[in-house]
Amino acid sequence: KNKIMSDKNGDYNTDSDDDIPIAELVKRSIENNKENKEKTKKSNEQSNKKIKTEPINNKKSTNNNKESNNNSSSQITKSQPRSEVASATADFYENTNKGKITQSLIIRWWYAIDWPKEEDIANPPPGYEALDGFQGVFVSTKMDTLGHILDLRNKQTCPCLSNLIKKSSVELKELCIRAIENQMK
Repeated sequence: KNKIMSDKNGDYNTDSDDDIPIAELVKRSIENNKENKEKTKKSNEQSNKKIKTEPINNKKSTNNNKESNNNSSSQITKSQPRSEVASATADFYENTNKGKITQSLIIRWWYAIDWPKEEDIANPPPGYEALDGFQGVFVSTKMDTLGHILDLRNKQTCPCLSNLIKKSSVELKELCIRAIENQMK
């Protein structure tokens, strides 16, 4: 069996994360995120020092292929790394009230939002049957497309992060309160 042991610092030593209190896991996650951000920042600073913008040499080709000779003042530029964009998005959801409310709502949206609406649900197209438990989603029963899933739900109104974030903070707060109240019933 795994034994839970706490050292002087209150850190838990165990063979399994299942035996560690949730608060300790959250604490470790926050510390790891801080360390990863610092490492990313340092590596970006180091790579910025190494990469310099230099003019591109536009030499004319010696063969007969016609190549366009661009302006000799063209510069090589470094694009923004994807990790920075993802980090900015994560920061929004973790460090802003609207982001936190949106996250709280997205994990229990079905308690507050009726989606898809009954009037938006169509009848199954020929050769398709309704997929139980997923209103507006159909599965093909034809031999050539057997098992093909057809989702006819309205994507513009679905309760996803990109659609919920378009709502005002007041509306998100009201939906979140309704969801929590309905969840507790």
